[in-house]
Amino acid sequence: MKQIEIPRQLASPEDAKSVRVIGELAGHASESITLGNLLMEILVAGTLYQVWSMINSLQIVQRQSLFNAKIPSNVVDFVDYLTRLSSLYTENFGAMIEGLVYFPEQGAISVNFQTAGYLSSYFLVN
Repeated sequence: MKQIEIPRQLASPEDAKSVRVIGELAGHASESITLGNLLMEILVAGTLYQVWSMINSLQIVQRQSLFNAKIPSNVVDFVDYLTRLSSLYTENFGAMIEGLVYFPEQGAISVNFQTAGYLSSYFLVN
């Protein structure tokens, strides 16, 4: 039986030591990132709990008229106001967007643009 010596993967012990140190640093960095991610998830989950509670309350208030119970008229008005507020129908967003991104009609800048098929200069406006 013939025995063959397996060649070294790294040429010198210093290289092996540096690779080991880099591996240990990578392991510590991975543990730190995992712990930081866990802490951030706990923090965000605590914050989002209040938001989900508010959304659930809004759903109950909005569907209150389906409970077959007598409700005072001021409560009905308040629920209607909350419904409009939560459904974002308070403003005409279409008109607001048209006001923000309206460009007046104008012709092509030059004959070169017109022959290339660009009929307006909207792409130049900031």
